[in-house]
Amino acid sequence: MSFAGEYNFFAEVKAKTNLFFRIFLLKFQTNSLGGTNLEKA
Repeated sequence: MSFAGEYNFFAEVKAKTNLFFRIFLLKFQTNSLGGTNLEKA
């Protein structure tokens, strides 16, 4: 596997992981605050 290929692979995994954590944190905040954040936004 080339260096560029490895970099692209890890960058993609990192992006997907960041997206997963954003969704998880958004759901966690919404649940803990009763959805007030989404209603204000």
